[in-house]
Amino acid sequence: MRTRRWAKRLTAYEGPKIPMRRHSRSTVAALVVALVTATIVPSVSSAPEGEPKAELNQVQKRAHAYLMLKEVERTLTKRLKPLPIDDTPAAVMARGVALREAIEGYHAVPKLHPQYADAQFRLAEAYEFLGTKESHATAIKAYRKAIKIDPARTEIYHALAYLLVRLDQIDEARKIAHALTKIHEERGAACDLMIEDEIAYRKQK
Repeated sequence: MRTRRWAKRLTAYEGPKIPMRRHSRSTVAALVVALVTATIVPSVSSAPEGEPKAELNQVQKRAHAYLMLKEVERTLTKRLKPLPIDDTPAAVMARGVALREAIEGYHAVPKLHPQYADAQFRLAEAYEFLGTKESHATAIKAYRKAIKIDPARTEIYHALAYLLVRLDQIDEARKIAHALTKIHEERGAACDLMIEDEIAYRKQK
């Protein structure tokens, strides 16, 4: 059912609902090297007292941020899978607890690597799925921040437009679709169709 779409996005399969951006071989190699190096170079928290504490370079920070993000996603998926996808008070409460714990984890990632769009994207989704007026407002800000960090990530535009339509912010949703069209014409057109489809569906209810 369309009213359960958000639940399916969270419980259908392992990992994030939208595949992460593919990295080039050189980028993957750099991340692997960073991970290996990070196991050799002492971290800030593990350095013996009285000795100078090593700082992570940008590649190492990115690698650690990626691992932190994946761990939060794995934990969230594990917590949500056994839960029923209905709107009973017990189910809503259990989902809320899992999402709030994930939000704490997602907030930690930008502190390590502020320019990591995926962290803002997943944070926005978690706030969106909480389903409150306040969390939706925070989700919109996080989606916009993710777009600002990485304007080429077309799926973030689509997710933001969908949330705005659900909140009856139709004009704002169309602005997002228009911005997406400038980056990728076909996906922008698809976003426009999604908006019109949602408007038509809501009128039929």
